[in-house]
Amino acid sequence: MKKFFTMLTVLLVASFISVIYVSAEQKTITIELAEVDGEVIQDGNELTANSSFSLDELKIQHKEGNINGSGVITQNGVKSTISLKGELYPVLGEGYYANNLLIGDIDSTENYNVLQFRLETAANDSTDKNQTVSTHLRIVLEDKETGEWVHFKQEVDEQLFESFFQGANSLVKNEELEEREIAKKVASLLNMDSKAIHGEKTHKNIQVEQSGTADTEGNKTFKAPISTQIDDLKVNFSELNRLLNDLKDPYNTSRSVKLTNYNLPEALFKGNGWKKDVNLDNSPGWGYYANRADQGSFTVSQIAVFQHDGRFGGWDQDGLRNSYRNIFDYIHGMLVEYDHYTKEVKVMYYDFGITLRELHFAQHVPSGSTEYSVFTSQDLQGKNLTKRGTFGGLIKYVAGKIPYGSEITNVWSVINSTRGTEMNLGTKEEFIGGDFWEQREMHGDDVYRIVSGNLHDYDLAREGANAFLKGEIHSGDGRISLTWSYNLILGTNL
Repeated sequence: MKKFFTMLTVLLVASFISVIYVSAEQKTITIELAEVDGEVIQDGNELTANSSFSLDELKIQHKEGNINGSGVITQNGVKSTISLKGELYPVLGEGYYANNLLIGDIDSTENYNVLQFRLETAANDSTDKNQTVSTHLRIVLEDKETGEWVHFKQEVDEQLFESFFQGANSLVKNEELEEREIAKKVASLLNMDSKAIHGEKTHKNIQVEQSGTADTEGNKTFKAPISTQIDDLKVNFSELNRLLNDLKDPYNTSRSVKLTNYNLPEALFKGNGWKKDVNLDNSPGWGYYANRADQGSFTVSQIAVFQHDGRFGGWDQDGLRNSYRNIFDYIHGMLVEYDHYTKEVKVMYYDFGITLRELHFAQHVPSGSTEYSVFTSQDLQGKNLTKRGTFGGLIKYVAGKIPYGSEITNVWSVINSTRGTEMNLGTKEEFIGGDFWEQREMHGDDVYRIVSGNLHDYDLAREGANAFLKGEIHSGDGRISLTWSYNLILGTNL
């Protein structure tokens, strides 16, 4: 009995700003917080200037990842009750916050949206993991009527975090969630705009297109990427590659780097919305796509860095047959947090970048009456791809067999108006007719001027994912010129 009272005294002293109750079964945890003043982090309309908020009598019960709580919120002297009900999800993996952060998916109330419920334990000095550990509960509310965002922060006992974390782990285990599914949930909850009525929304999915020309004499041209929903931000790809590799360095135990040590624009990791840069002047070319969500003092960003190459395979012995490959490699994928004050870039999740969906390659050779190049086969290959859904696992070929002499003004119009063929990934499609003259004879003056392959049921979502389309060509006269292009849909979890 004496030992019990000693432990209770220590607990009460350590928890001077929070009170923790544990049920007899050691399963339900309750925390009570005294009055906590709020900070308005996003103003509402002009009538709400100098608003004041506070939370009082906040009592939160937690059991196996489920949150149920209530409190009194005072807004400009007017009191009302607020309920907090939802689920807690743990941040797992190997990133900066792994096992040290919980994010809540809390239901909205009559008057407020709960934009964020964040329970975090961390060292006071983020660069020294041996410093004293502090644990904070952060709640961000949005007033549905005025649009104000209010931030409440309170230090709580470290033991509380351990109990809540165990409960959140039980929740995801009971729901049989894989680690990547948890990451998708957490990523969405990290972006407060995703739940806000008065937030800044960005597109979850956008389409981009890239094209260029190549010939067997070594000439190349590139067109600017086509998209109206993503802004250009030029970067030094050598520096971006160095930063992301430094974040992956196993000796970098902090899982963070200082952005000021790299020749990169801060806008890459700060602000809202999509950014891109594609530079194909070298072989292979580099590109990135990124989506950013500004959270006030920090920004969460999801980024994918890729390499793209296009090249001829070489002539056969007769000097008439060759092939051309469009190649796409997923090099880096990451979800990071950028601290606006310390300039630190911190890894939230490794190998968790922008998803590249429905990658569709196309090639076409000139189609005039004096052009003799035709395609004789097409071959779409891929590795380390992510299959979408439980069923399927097919790719889609579309071959542009068009009348001899007809001009191709828009390759995608031809492809979209032509019925395709679904096949298993890695299946090569051979065409009847080994050259221009055979194809004209066998297909009633039609010849194969276009090849295209769509990954269809597959995504490039993980580092090391690779895909390429190989078109085999009979030139007729020992020279080939062609136009290549690809389009895809970018998907973000923010």
